[in-house]
Amino acid sequence: DALNLWKFDADFGNPPASSFVLSNVLPIAPYDTQFPCSPGSRSCIPQPDTSNKLDALSYRQRPMFRLAYRNYGSHESLVTNQTVEAATGMAGVRWWEVRSPDSSPVVYQEGTYASGVADGIHRWMGSIAMDGAGNMALGYSASDATSTYPSVWYTGRLSGDPLGTMPQGEGSIIDGTGSQTGSQRWGDYTAMTVDPVDDCTFWYVNEWVPTTSSVGWQLRIGAFKFDECGSPDFTLSSSPASQDICVGTDADYTINVGQVSGYTDPVTLSASGNPAGTTTAFSTNPVVPPGSSTLTIGSTGGAAPGSYDIDVVGMAPTSTHTTTVGLNVFAAAPAAPALTSPANNAVNVPVAPTYTWSDTGASSYTIEVATDTAFTNIVDSATVSGTSYDGVALNTSTTYYWRVGAGNACGYTPSSTYFTFTTEAAPGDCGPGSTPNILFSDDFESGAPGWTTPGGIGANTWALGAGVSGTPHS
Repeated sequence: DALNLWKFDADFGNPPASSFVLSNVLPIAPYDTQFPCSPGSRSCIPQPDTSNKLDALSYRQRPMFRLAYRNYGSHESLVTNQTVEAATGMAGVRWWEVRSPDSSPVVYQEGTYASGVADGIHRWMGSIAMDGAGNMALGYSASDATSTYPSVWYTGRLSGDPLGTMPQGEGSIIDGTGSQTGSQRWGDYTAMTVDPVDDCTFWYVNEWVPTTSSVGWQLRIGAFKFDECGSPDFTLSSSPASQDICVGTDADYTINVGQVSGYTDPVTLSASGNPAGTTTAFSTNPVVPPGSSTLTIGSTGGAAPGSYDIDVVGMAPTSTHTTTVGLNVFAAAPAAPALTSPANNAVNVPVAPTYTWSDTGASSYTIEVATDTAFTNIVDSATVSGTSYDGVALNTSTTYYWRVGAGNACGYTPSSTYFTFTTEAAPGDCGPGSTPNILFSDDFESGAPGWTTPGGIGANTWALGAGVSGTPHS
């Protein structure tokens, strides 16, 4: 996979001297450029209340919106995006920022915005731009097969956010209330631009459907901005936002100091709220925006187990900002939990059980469901943070075995026992361990020897002459 960068040199005085050449092939992280559409190349994105699907144009394998250019003085940037298959059968928006496009182009950051992997909603047909503070906004269409009608949504990132992410939440310009049933065409009516008056306000236009109809789409224009854009200032964020450690282990956080409207005053960092007896240290302090520093929570050998909120404060001559990071301290690996439901030897259990177990203070629990006591044939498994799990649908009238292990930063404790249960029977099921007594079967796959059917209009009976004691079956 690569981004091909072409350069166009227009010579208006001597048009034949103009040139359009491939200047760079920029390597990028692998991704699936084509969202699978079926039965036709435009039958892609599902909608509620109709089998008609909308076009994602991913078969073109090219950016969906003109590259947006910014010159920030210290660097130049181009941003662009296209629709991709973010996960199996799920559309998302792949985006890139290319820096130094004229001299030495390089992919500064890239990512795929695909919240649909978690919520089942497709995002596609996007447009992207950057404001004067280096913040980025991404707009797109959104839809799924059940409850989200074609809508106009957006997300974004601040200049100081971790690279390759769009962590500023998701907003809606308009939520659709209908589906398009008569055409798969979902046009290129989408554009993200920045207001030249304040260089902060994003204006976004895209189509949506107010009422289910053959072709009843409408355009909607919306505007929004980030609070961090405007007067010169700095932003403060951290990565990760929270982490777990075992006593005696240091915890490191990257503290990002973002730049708003060219702010360059040094920012002095401090931290408080860390466990008693531990230390805090910054790798760089103060930090000149845009920049970052590593916060290390050290000397944790005597830290009391528990959860802590650590406030990181950035102070500059004109403003002060705070961000909070979480720290979870563990002293030992957790005990294996006690299983509660389905109870051991339970019968008539729903085919999609809800499994529950006791809380042992772990940060995660791993559940496994198998058809044998050795757990060699695991049919369902998951790692969750709570003490319950909604399982997948299992077979009816079948005996299963389940167990749960617990883990935290100090280690993992596998389950020392397992429970067994039998799922409820469906009509016609034989009980577990029994074998059905088949009196007769014939699938006609080898022809129909012995079968006859009476002739004449309206005849609708088949008969097999070789029955029990010569009696035909019919």
